[in-house]
Amino acid sequence: LADPRWEDVGYRAEHAEHLFDVLDEWVKDYECNELLERAQALRQPYAIVQGPEAMLKDEQLNARGFFVEVEHPELGRTFRYPGAPYLFNGTPWRVRRRPPLLGEHTSEILRDELGLEPAEIAALYAQGIV
Repeated sequence: LADPRWEDVGYRAEHAEHLFDVLDEWVKDYECNELLERAQALRQPYAIVQGPEAMLKDEQLNARGFFVEVEHPELGRTFRYPGAPYLFNGTPWRVRRRPPLLGEHTSEILRDELGLEPAEIAALYAQGIV
């Protein structure tokens, strides 16, 4: 990758597969956090992609209060949801309402977005389609 041709964005795009192969081989010897620290030291944009379970346990996200507890009265419990990806002084972020339950707005979508009549919607429910 020391070849000056790699400085050309067009060349990198044409040879992206090779670039990914080289990077895959290089990063496998490092822990994710080590790569993150090295990239930050070089002022390079870098982020760790995590699955939901790993994110819920992420030390930094928990330390900054990223997750919020949202009450679902219909289900009789609360759930942890991602909060704002930013923090502002003087304009605190909050969850205004819970996410919809599965199928909660189906009738409204069928009516308002698809233009179905109430009888058509009722027939879809009666047939078990929705």
